[in-house]
Amino acid sequence: MAADVAPIHDRRTIHLGETLEISPAGVECVLPEPIPAGERVRFRCEIPGRRQPLAVDVEGTIRWCRTVRANHLVLGRDVVHHYVDFAPMASSVEDAIVSALFFLETNRS
Repeated sequence: MAADVAPIHDRRTIHLGETLEISPAGVECVLPEPIPAGERVRFRCEIPGRRQPLAVDVEGTIRWCRTVRANHLVLGRDVVHHYVDFAPMASSVEDAIVSALFFLETNRS
């Protein structure tokens, strides 16, 4: 899923990337540039849902990042793998994320 990540202190800078894994606890994503560990960010993506996509818009903290070097077989360019630990959120938001992910998992083709 496409995602964007913006540092809390500079919301005009938006890093466009892709999610790898997402849960109510956090997300693994790849971005074109590193965001340092400890940086507070706003993470946004849309999870396809049964009736309509679920817009995820949460704050979190970068826990780690590491560069994945391009190679001729898989990646056309270097990317930076990040893990964002989400800030505590309302249980209704957690439930909506779990429900959307369950829908995705049970409807894979």
